[in-house]
Amino acid sequence: VGVDDKIIKTGGNNLQIPDGGYVISGHGAKSRWLQNYARLGSTVMLNKEKNEVRIVFMPDSYVDMAMFSIKSAQDSLDLAKAQYRDIDYDNVRKIIDKAKSKMRDAHELLDQGQYKELIKTVNDIQNDADQACYMTFGSTKVENRAVWHRPRETSISEVKKHLDMLQDTNINIIYLETYWNGYSIYPTANDIMKHNPLYRGFDVMAAYIKEAHARGMEVYAWVENFLVNQNVAEKRPEWMIMSRKGDNFFMDSAGVKYYYMNPALPEVHHFLSELYKELIKKYDIDGIQFDYMRYPESGDYSNDFGYDPYTRQLFKDYTGTDPISLSVGDELWQKWCEFRVNIINSFAYRIISEVKFLKPDIQISADVRSDYDNSFTDIFQDPKDWTTKDYLNILIPMSYYLHEEPVIEDINNTQAFAKGHAQVNVGIATTTKIDTNILLRQIDAIRASSANGVGIFESQSLFGGGYDSALKLGVFRYPAMVTNRDHEQAVSLMLKDILRKIDDIYLKCGGMNDEEARKYKKLVRDMKVNFKDSKDAIKSADLLKENLEDLIDVIDSDQTLNRQVATRINTDLISLVNIVDEYISNLKFMANHEVKEFQVIVPTKALKDKKEALLKVRAVFDHNSSDIIYLDN
Repeated sequence: VGVDDKIIKTGGNNLQIPDGGYVISGHGAKSRWLQNYARLGSTVMLNKEKNEVRIVFMPDSYVDMAMFSIKSAQDSLDLAKAQYRDIDYDNVRKIIDKAKSKMRDAHELLDQGQYKELIKTVNDIQNDADQACYMTFGSTKVENRAVWHRPRETSISEVKKHLDMLQDTNINIIYLETYWNGYSIYPTANDIMKHNPLYRGFDVMAAYIKEAHARGMEVYAWVENFLVNQNVAEKRPEWMIMSRKGDNFFMDSAGVKYYYMNPALPEVHHFLSELYKELIKKYDIDGIQFDYMRYPESGDYSNDFGYDPYTRQLFKDYTGTDPISLSVGDELWQKWCEFRVNIINSFAYRIISEVKFLKPDIQISADVRSDYDNSFTDIFQDPKDWTTKDYLNILIPMSYYLHEEPVIEDINNTQAFAKGHAQVNVGIATTTKIDTNILLRQIDAIRASSANGVGIFESQSLFGGGYDSALKLGVFRYPAMVTNRDHEQAVSLMLKDILRKIDDIYLKCGGMNDEEARKYKKLVRDMKVNFKDSKDAIKSADLLKENLEDLIDVIDSDQTLNRQVATRINTDLISLVNIVDEYISNLKFMANHEVKEFQVIVPTKALKDKKEALLKVRAVFDHNSSDIIYLDN
């Protein structure tokens, strides 16, 4: 609220307090009230004695709304210029001028009392101003742009229609929910996770893969690991997790029950292993997006999980103590937390090793809670472990906030351990009904932090909330190549784009002089990007990484170079380093996963009853004895 008690800006949290003004904030019902009534241009009446806020919107408020919208667009353009963003400045200026030209009509309509026409004119001005704002955000050429999607399509025409919408928004990766409500989205021989009757036999997985690939898009199977539905719990009650109080479900604050399989049970590991192996052999998926690789939330530990007889006995064999007797602060409590963390880690080692063994070029991503220290003792999830051991290609912190500052904090905390190992793509949400401009600012902040992509949760709210229109005008204006399908091509394309921006943006807009432009274009052109087919790909990629880091140091130490331009170039170069790092880490992972020995498991009990029984053969890897994969029977 400005000095004249008019609302000059709306949306988001942690806004700067205007000079002479104030900020009105709320949550829950008060937040919804503000969203409904606190319109731009409204007058605020603040009664501190009664702790009362009144918001008044009169016909002249429409004119104020239009003026503030234009000012917001102009401020966004000025910021874009100051930061040397890669946008069409002339076109944005024309749209703002077009909006300004309608202000005279707005004033005349207000004076004449023609309120219906006034509202229409103000809406037109707002639309122009919004369009200009959206266009002040640049669009990168190399970036992962993913969206989570639960497929409800039951025909090929519906799949095509949805993919056309995603392609039109320049999304390049679909995280396709492969098992939901206890069913599979594809025909399967599995008698527990059967094909969802919703599809009436239609193979929506095959349809998405075929049509997405035809559009140059990638499909990751989004799998929820231990989280299942009640129908699975009824089929295999002995597989369900057990709480301290004996519940086989987790109940949230709204009273909704969630069913988790027991992460410690070998039968559960085998079930998921067979499920994912069938999926990989049957379909040409580009990656697997792991979700719910964890225990349910522990809350205050009065009813935390892991107290089934099998898990309790494992811990008792390990420590001599039944964990049901432990409380927070006990001597063995931390060890009990670590024990459950290691159960999840062991599953991650096995399942990812198996997947990579079957399809070495498959991409592995995992979305995780971003409060890493708390996650260790709450949901017993330790993504730092999987990441630093190079099991992941992409790590996705779930940063589902209503403003950008905590997103940046999550990125910094994630890159602190992921750098040099996995690429960081950031999960943001449209399900929260986030303000459109703040969503765009989040994506801009993600790029400024040199993260390599974004995942949007989820498709229904993306289109239902109209966010796709804003994305197409700005941050996703142009198609982008994914970062990790062809690393060499991705690096080459980004270097080429840096050269273009030196000429078209930095030099043209006065951020560089001719001498600086020649110097840095030569340094960029001198980069040797030919590591993929090298005899020693790791060594060649390492050399490229060193050269990129040397160029970053040169730019950092160049005190005469415009600091905004230096930041822009180095942000791109750091993103390139992240791409090369992940490429090297993946090669090292594959090299380290040489099979040490094969072991045959003889089913002695089965052989007592019959002459023949299926043998199980498993491979043990050289570098880590906890990595074991079971081969086909």
